[in-house]
Formats: sequence, C-alpha cells, structure tokens
Amino acid sequence: MPTISLENFIIISLADTARRAGFGDMPATTDYEKKKISLQERIILKRLLDMVKDRNPSKNVEINELYLSPQFTMLILDSVNQVEGYSNDVYPCQHLVECENRLTFRGNIQDIYDQVINHL
Repeated sequence: MPTISLENFIIISLADTARRAGFGDMPATTDYEKKKISLQERIILKRLLDMVKDRNPSKNVEINELYLSPQFTMLILDSVNQVEGYSNDVYPCQHLVECENRLTFRGNIQDIYDQVINHL
C-alpha cells in the first residue's frame, strides 16, 4: 500500500480547504457556512502542520488510512468551534491570507496532534 507523510497529507488537506472556501481555481463561494467551516478547518490544519514539522521525521501513513477513514476529518471538524474571529466582515474578504489573519485557534493543538497520531 502506498504511503504519504503526514506533513504532505496535511498540505493536501490545506489546499482542499482553500478550494472549498472559494479560493484558488474555484469560483468564490456564496455559502457562508461552507466558507466559515473551511477557513476554520484551515486554521487548525496550519497549526497542526507546524507541529508535525517540529517533529522530524513526521509519521508516514498508508494513503487509504487517511482518505478512506473519516476519523482524521472528524477530529478537525470537532475542533472548529475553537476557532474564533469569523464574522460577517470575514465572509466577503477575497484574499486567503487576509481571511486567515482574522481567525484565531483557541484550542489545544497538542491534543489534536496526539489524537491524530493515536488514530494512525
């Protein structure tokens, strides 16, 4: 079974969240909740990526473990309520970095990291 580093998987997931939020080659989304959740996921994934980069080498995992199992996605989605700062003025912003800079993760990224590693 092919493997991928957890770091690269998170990078792929970050690209996916940007697309779902209406950035990149996707048309701008008009769905407030979809953009909100995608940006909140992105903030958590960026913090998780920083943590994974600090641990060298990062864990290699089977691709199907990540793509076919909803646990990774659910761990992130369960934490989106800990991202603060999303408001009506974030919704119309057109620059991804500008949107991200308005959001703050108030949770414990170490807990999420530990859960991801335990799951894998």
